[in-house]
Amino acid sequence: MRDWRSSHARGVIRLAKRRTTIANEIDERLGELTWEQAAEQFLDSLRLRNLAYHTRRWHKENLHSVAKSLKELDYTTNPALLTEAMIRDVIRRMMDYSLSPTTINHRLRSLKQFFSYLVTEAMVSKNPADRLDKQKTKKTIIETFTEEQVALLLTMPNKATFVGFRDYVIMLLLLDTGLGERYQVISFFLSVRIICLFRDGTCRKG
Repeated sequence: MRDWRSSHARGVIRLAKRRTTIANEIDERLGELTWEQAAEQFLDSLRLRNLAYHTRRWHKENLHSVAKSLKELDYTTNPALLTEAMIRDVIRRMMDYSLSPTTINHRLRSLKQFFSYLVTEAMVSKNPADRLDKQKTKKTIIETFTEEQVALLLTMPNKATFVGFRDYVIMLLLLDTGLGERYQVISFFLSVRIICLFRDGTCRKG
């Protein structure tokens, strides 16, 4: 009975030592984590999820802004060492720089997703931005064109010319589909060149 208890005790001690060793290795690895490394992995995960380029660039700019504020405050940029209090100080600094509530909320949204990813990947133990609330923003109502204004707007392009007809088509496309300026199709329309074919077989680039 004593031998069994002694063997069991030694096994428990070995297991405890192993857990301590693993914990120390994890702490050492997290202590060496840099903001740039973590951000790069996070952005790569967005690319693997096939998120749009503009979305990835948006997150990248937000995270870069936060890292800049941390450095200005002489705080660590190691994600594993950041605290909720540090993030609150970053938000206060943004407010001191008169950033709009919408912009600050964008930064906070990226931070929440960033740290959520790091927690999932066991790169940090907790999300320091998880409990932070968004800032209250004013609701802005954008007035739309009246039917008369739209009709007048569509008469502006000179459809007898290529540029005028192109602009007319773009306006119809925007009205019918609600496409925004971020969509690459708009850039395509603005840069497209056509070849006009005539009955006599000649052609002219437009």
